[in-house]
Amino acid sequence: MKRYTNKEIKELAKLLIEDEVVSVPTDTVYGLCARYDHIKAQEKLRDIKHRPETKAFPIMCKDRKQIEEIAIVDEKANKIIASFMPGPITIVLNKKD
Repeated sequence: MKRYTNKEIKELAKLLIEDEVVSVPTDTVYGLCARYDHIKAQEKLRDIKHRPETKAFPIMCKDRKQIEEIAIVDEKANKIIASFMPGPITIVLNKKD
């Protein structure tokens, strides 16, 4: 497995566009990531992690707009998002169809 540097972000983005799985550092651990909006990428990630299809993946979002595209955001969630984003926060929301 190749280790990429900050100068190779375009190459990592290309891998994600091609439905590949990449490993990225977070504030606590390295995580395996794939595109949430591509079934092929999700299948690869499930295979690598031996994750059952019934278990949902966490999704990292860059901003409120992206959250609203994929999740149901109620008034309480809106207040939390407004108070703590941008920043490291975890919010559990129901997904949209």
